[in-house]
Amino acid sequence: MNNTFEGSTSSKAFFEMFQIGDEFEVKSIIPCSLYETLLIAHASEINYLNRNKTEGVLFNYIRQNFIIIDSNGNNLMMESVENLGRDEESKTMTFQLLFERSASEIKWVVNTFLFDVNPDHANYHFVNEEEDDYIITSLQDSKFAMPTNEKNNKMWMVAVFVFILGLAVIIYKTKG
Repeated sequence: MNNTFEGSTSSKAFFEMFQIGDEFEVKSIIPCSLYETLLIAHASEINYLNRNKTEGVLFNYIRQNFIIIDSNGNNLMMESVENLGRDEESKTMTFQLLFERSASEIKWVVNTFLFDVNPDHANYHFVNEEEDDYIITSLQDSKFAMPTNEKNNKMWMVAVFVFILGLAVIIYKTKG
């Protein structure tokens, strides 16, 4: 993930999204300062001596603030959140979110992650592995349509056209 953006990263989180088998994976990188602010904001729900309780609060927070909607209008179920660790050099925390993939394609992403602790916060989403393009959500605009992979769609259309053309040639030759 390329997180070389102008300005401070202290009010930015980065989300890299991709499909793996039957799961939709999101890797999130957030500043440690925002993670700690989030924990403080939800301190009444957390017993810091109980790691499972802290992880449960984080899981529920992410489930409420990072929503993936398929083309049928159903929310994908988040299966797990894994803390991949803290990077002392960049002062960030990395999390991996796994969502159960539905049969239909992903249509919308709603990401209000950390807006309650910092209204100026911005979330950067990488949705295409081949490009450095990203989509930003903010307090004013927290939802975006998931881009379709037009390259794959065009390849399928070409494949179907070639198949139909080949079938037509075979039918024509067998009748003639």
